Amino acid sequence: NMNRYTLAFILAWMFIPVGSVADAIGEGDRLSAAGEWEEAIAAYQKAISEEPDSSVALTRLGGAMLARQRYSDSIGYFQEAISRDASNHGAFIGLGISYLHMGRYDLSRAALQEARKLPSGKQDDIDRMLAWIDRKMAGDRHP
Repeated sequence: NMNRYTLAFILAWMFIPVGSVADAIGEGDRLSAAGEWEEAIAAYQKAISEEPDSSVALTRLGGAMLARQRYSDSIGYFQEAISRDASNHGAFIGLGISYLHMGRYDLSRAALQEARKLPSGKQDDIDRMLAWIDRKMAGDRHP
């Protein structure tokens, strides 16, 4: 069930924020955990306004957009986070999940394969998502 993976990604943030954006990110995380997504989005946007190059804040904002099913928006934030930090496995996972929800299995698979190359402790989860995508793609090719 892909919703389980989406929820796991959103709730199990993979970075600990540091620096000037930590308070805003912490507030966004608290609001996210409470399911107050619009307020969380505002907190993450505040963090980004304070530190526009924060890959962590961009990833969190992408995750909040993903939670609100704003997949196109989430993809943009995840891509921007990756452009700031190519080792941000959380952004690659979020990108893969966003593409998955949009039915873009090829792009989802590519993003998750990039995440798989990075140390995260999430390799088993990523492998399960990749296997699911492979089954789905095989089914689409052979109706």
